[in-house]
Formats: sequence, structure tokens, C-alpha cells
Amino acid sequence: MKKALLAILLAALVALPIQGQSRTNSFPSHDKHQALLRLEDVSPGGKYATLDDLGRLRAVFEYLQAEDVPFHLAVISRSKLWKDGAWVEKGIDDPNPDEHLQKFKELLQKAQQNGAVLGMHGYTHQYGDVKRGDGWHDTGVGYEFAIEDAPETSTVPYAVEKISKSLAAFEKAGLTPAFWESPHYQDTREQEEAFRSFMGVLYQPDYFSLKSFKDQVVYQDENLYGETTLGSVYVPAPLSYVTGPKDVERILEKTEHFQGLGAVFYHSFKEYDALEAVTGTDGKPLIRDGLPVYQYKQGSNTQLQQIVHGMREQGWTWLSLHDVLPFSPAHRIDLPLGTTTEHLLFGDVSGSKQEALVVVDSVGKVSVLQGNFNWPRNRSQSPFATWLQSGLDAEDTPLLADVNGGGVADLIAYHPESGEVNVYLSNTLGFDAGKSYGTVRSGLKKIAADDLNGDGLADLLLQDEQTITAAFQDQQKFQPHGTDTLYLQHDDAQMLTGDVNGDKRPELILYSPSDRQLDVYAITADGGFKHLKAFEVPQPKRDGQAVLGDTNGDGLQDVVINDGSHGIWEIWQGDAKALLKPHDNLYGPWARGERTAFSADLDGNGKADIASFDSEQGVLDISLSFRRAK
Repeated sequence: MKKALLAILLAALVALPIQGQSRTNSFPSHDKHQALLRLEDVSPGGKYATLDDLGRLRAVFEYLQAEDVPFHLAVISRSKLWKDGAWVEKGIDDPNPDEHLQKFKELLQKAQQNGAVLGMHGYTHQYGDVKRGDGWHDTGVGYEFAIEDAPETSTVPYAVEKISKSLAAFEKAGLTPAFWESPHYQDTREQEEAFRSFMGVLYQPDYFSLKSFKDQVVYQDENLYGETTLGSVYVPAPLSYVTGPKDVERILEKTEHFQGLGAVFYHSFKEYDALEAVTGTDGKPLIRDGLPVYQYKQGSNTQLQQIVHGMREQGWTWLSLHDVLPFSPAHRIDLPLGTTTEHLLFGDVSGSKQEALVVVDSVGKVSVLQGNFNWPRNRSQSPFATWLQSGLDAEDTPLLADVNGGGVADLIAYHPESGEVNVYLSNTLGFDAGKSYGTVRSGLKKIAADDLNGDGLADLLLQDEQTITAAFQDQQKFQPHGTDTLYLQHDDAQMLTGDVNGDKRPELILYSPSDRQLDVYAITADGGFKHLKAFEVPQPKRDGQAVLGDTNGDGLQDVVINDGSHGIWEIWQGDAKALLKPHDNLYGPWARGERTAFSADLDGNGKADIASFDSEQGVLDISLSFRRAK
């Protein structure tokens, strides 16, 4: 039924408007020659049932890595096949894995460590416990959802059971999924809505949108199965897959003029005939990590190789899903009643390398949530824990930074009327009683903390309506250092601080939405400011918000600019030479409206995520980053 609908939609495709990198971000990869490769139907049985098969599969992985081709694995968690009158079943969630299954899991783990992106391709990719005439009882051949003579396969509870089992299997195998893909793309719309509640990304076409013929389809709707979440993304494979030489010709003919996302999928076992076992000097097969070593035969020119090289020669760049889609729609957190933007903080207060949510309420109580941001995204969270019963004044401006070099974020409270700064050190389980760290200027518009002079202790940047000055920490007191003052050119300047160029010293970054400009300054040892470079930021034209975080784990801070009116997020990547350079792809639309943007490493994977606070609903929506440094 879906394929018939798709054929009808295809007839209307000519009327589809084409847009580039606009504020709607309707076609994120339009005319960018961005390509994705997905290796389909990778399971612990069938074509991968022996150690030799795994050695061959590893050779395909290593070929792609050598060619600098990021790849994606559509993993079937459990293989179930009817063979010689009996069921042969094996899954990555088996309690007592044999040698082959253990090596299969290790192979996937290593592939993921090396940058492969794994996803769930159903749970068994088949149906039933009885042999069928259509062969759909066998993994890889069969359908798993929306089977006409099995009405239960079209229900939401059935879909939830399957994705839950697959998630549990991945976790047991030490693997992290990045997407869901229904076998043969077949399911019901109601089941897809459930899948989107569990995972933010479906690596399959959206049969209800013409855009799937070309590019991603983004939904901003709330997902309501389990805990509520916001947004989801369909990532299609417009180039389809390869069954033989004619498909290679079809793909390369299409990519000569195609302007959409160049995504294709391929079955690894089609490479087997081009592989040969590697033998040692004694003539015996070489074994590495428990698997036979295979390599491509001299002069091989497989269909996969033709696609990899052919598209590259046409100017296509092979990328990871996380390059094309910089963030993945994830969890929603219900915040304590009355939470305000100024009193919502993020920092590693426990030493876990994961930034927690810290909320200061109107009576000075400080609560902390060390969230669980693993998949599924619709999981329930633990309640906030009280870390400080009282102490802060209702007028205090709170912030987090490592004040004493202890390796965890401490709580700093600035009183705008008196200018007094109090510090509440973290003991990793709570905040100690406050201690005065001196007095700075009163009436500040914003205060930021970072180690400005490289001594391992937090210092302060002080912003009022017209100026920015530095206050260094000396003998547990924050004191103005020198007389240098930076005069602001725009009254809407947003102040950020972080190391964007890798010199191990934070820079000052100013973003002015009205001027549409980013300015980067070095902070000198005497507390002065040296202008390094200005960057034009054409969009948004107004009301932009800038946040800072290392979104790809390369050790450099990136600026992320949120256009709230359109729900678009743009990364300006930190760079050792250029200071900042825009990432090729925007993210969104996601979290559109009058919200406040934040950035923090919420899942502890070393990459800054983005978050959007809706003060009316009292919720924080999160999109996670899994980008890799290049």
C-alpha cells in the first residue's frame, strides 16, 4: 500500500519547489553532493553465520575505512531461519553467546568505535514461528510489520514490543543505536509514531511526504507514546539499493544531475566473491582477533567499489549521518515549577564527565538532575535531588564554574545590587555552605566564568550595558585585573567565553543579532582584549541566540546560533586557523518559538548537545550530538 502511495506521489514530484540552505531548511542537502552509505541486513545469522563470513565482513569495513567512506550498519538484533526442518536462531541478546556470536558483537563494537553508525533494522526482520509459503518466516527476507494475514503486526503494542526488544539487545551487546529502520520500510503510520517516540531518527522514507524523494523530512510535532518528546527526522535513501550492474548504472546516471541527498544502501555479502583469504608464509590462513583475514583480490572492481569511486569522481562527498544531521531529536525534561531562564544552569557538578541540570528556585534552594539520556528518548527520569536547601538570595545571578580547580563545577552567586560574589563549592554530592569571594561592580547585565589566565581557577568576565571587564581570582577573591575595558558597539551583544582555536586559553566571543556579526577577542594576561576577527552572520535577521559548546569532541568550542522564529540551529565550528567556520548543514526546524537556547554535554559522550527551554510549559527539550571530529 505504501509503495503504491509512493508511486502516486512520484507523479506530483515535478511540482515540488526546490529550496537551498534557507531558513526553512526544507532540503538540507540540496545541491551539496552529500552521500550516505548504509550496509543493510547485518545479522548474526544467514550470510554472516560463520567466522569466515565475519572475516569477509570485516574486510568490507576496512576497505571503506581505508577509502574514508563513513558507513552505517542496519543491524538485525536476532536472526531466525528455518533450515533443514528446524529453527536456527541467534541474537546479540543471547545470554550465553558462542564464539561466533561473541566475535560478531566484537566486530560491531569495533566498527562503532571507529566511526560506523549503527541502527536497529527491526528486531528479527521476519514474522512468526511457523514456516510460510512466502518465505517471510526467514530473517532478512520476511516482513516484520503490517503483514496482511497477521493483523497483530499492524498494532502499536506489537511495534513497541519489537523496538523495546531491539533496544535491550543493543544495550546488552554494548552497542548504541542511532536510528530505527523498519524492515522493507513496511509499517503503519501509527507504528511509526511510536517508533519516533523511542528514537528521534528513522532512516527510511516518509511515505507521506514528497520530500523523501530528495532529502530529509523533519517533523516538529510532539511524540506522545511514553514520556512526551519533541520532533523527529526521516532520512531516506533516494538512490535505493543495488541488485546488479544495472543498478550501478542507474545510480551513477542519476547522481550526474541529482541535487538531493545521495543516500544508497548495499548488502555487504555481495562483495564476498571479490575477497580472498590471506595466508602466512607457512601457507596457513592468517587469523586476527579470532577471525580469518580477508582482502580484496588484485584488480577487483565490485559494484560497491564502482559506486564509491564513481560518485566521488562526480564530486560527491561520503559523509556520516551525524554530519548531514548535526543533532538527533531526543528527550524532554519536566523542570521544577517556576523555573526561570536565569536560574537554569548546566555543569559537571559530580565529576561524572556528564553535565547535570541545576535549578535554583525562588527561595534559594538548589536542585540537580543527573539525567539518563540514553535511548529510548521517552524514558522516565529520576526526580531532581536537593543539593543546597537554602543560601542564595532571590535576586542572585547564579552560574557554574570550577572555582578551586577541583575538577567539578561549583556554584557562584552574584548579587547585582551589592556586587558581592559568593561561592558554594561542590563536594560531588551537594554544595557546601557559601563563602564570600569578594565584591565586583554592581548592576551587571551578565557575568560569565572561565579560567582566563590558565592557572586552573575560574575567573570572571563582567558585562554591563556598555562595557566588558575581567576580574581574576586571587587568594579566593575576584578582583579587577588591570584597567582595560572593552566598549560594546551594540546593546544586544551576547557574551560567550571558550577556547575556539585550541590555544588552551578561552577567547571572548560577542554575538550581535542586530549587527549580524560574531566578534572574537583574545583575552590577554593583564585582562585586556585584542580583537582577532569578525564574522558576518547573515541569518537570523533578529532575535538570534548564541550558545557555546564542543559539538564534535575535537577539544574546540563551537558557537551554535539559534534562530528561534524558524527553529533553525547553525553551528560555527571552532577552528585552529580560521577561529570559526560555518558547518555545512543547518539543523531543524526544531523547537521553534519563544524559547531559550542552551548547550551542554548532557549524555556525557564528550560532545555538546543543544537544549531549548519553554518557560510557559516548564519543559526542556533536548537534541543530542554524536558528531565526530574530522
